[in-house]
Amino acid sequence: MSLRFEIQLDQEFHRPGDTVKGTVLVAEGGRSRALQVFLEYKEEVEDYLEVATSISSGPLHSGELATGTSFEFELPLPENALPNYQSEHGELFWELDVKSDESGRDTHERRRIEIAPPASRSDDGRAERAFSTPGQGDRPKLTTRVRRSRRGLRGGLGLDIRGRDVVRWVTPVFLAVGVLCIVIGAVVLVRTMQFVAKAEHATGTVIELTGEIDSEGDELFFPVVRFTTADGKEIEFESSSGSSPASHSTGDRVEVLYDPDDPNDAQLSGFVDLWLFTIIFFLVGGAFLAVGWFSRGLRP
Repeated sequence: MSLRFEIQLDQEFHRPGDTVKGTVLVAEGGRSRALQVFLEYKEEVEDYLEVATSISSGPLHSGELATGTSFEFELPLPENALPNYQSEHGELFWELDVKSDESGRDTHERRRIEIAPPASRSDDGRAERAFSTPGQGDRPKLTTRVRRSRRGLRGGLGLDIRGRDVVRWVTPVFLAVGVLCIVIGAVVLVRTMQFVAKAEHATGTVIELTGEIDSEGDELFFPVVRFTTADGKEIEFESSSGSSPASHSTGDRVEVLYDPDDPNDAQLSGFVDLWLFTIIFFLVGGAFLAVGWFSRGLRP
């Protein structure tokens, strides 16, 4: 019988700087080496999924898990945590990942969480939200679909955004999103460079491929790799980059980089796994900045 978990949250909606509190309920127990929870900020596009930020609870339990037991967790959201964002090209979102470290394929239970967007100011100086909170009407999601812009968007501000109204909000929104993407790209770039400078090399073997269905209904394949560290410790990890069709086959030999102080912090050493996520953030940020800057000359 395979392990199964349920995630129960103290509250559904969070703000930057909040502590995400909840309980992991063991719905079906079984063999496990360790149980922990991760709070992750992810980017998902058509052909891959990347984790930009990962905050760990540390081990909640070691050893076999009994059905019916539960474990509380608390994970801090960064003060600058970005809200979830979705477009036709992909999405950015926060997600809880309950992971049971097991022999062979690990068990995961994932659940997305909602982050409140930053407050804005109306013309008369009163504070209001850029989008409505749950229970205050439909919350629109940013999108570049022409079909939506022709109809206009009705959301928490109670505005029908068409024509000149679109021009008024395009400049600040696009400039803000562009700056945020550039900042995130820079942070990821620095972290990747630090990881590469410190990491040790090893040769691993793809032992299996795990499948996951993305938001478009396509199946992405993530290689699970096993390698041996310089001191003889055997490590298994699942690559954070998936693709469709699969970029690797079972039995493939692959180059691995790992943190000598924490060998479980490992990833494939290819260009896509190390640098593509950063490049995409810079490209997306540059595009938003260009559109926002160009729209300044169109304001009525």
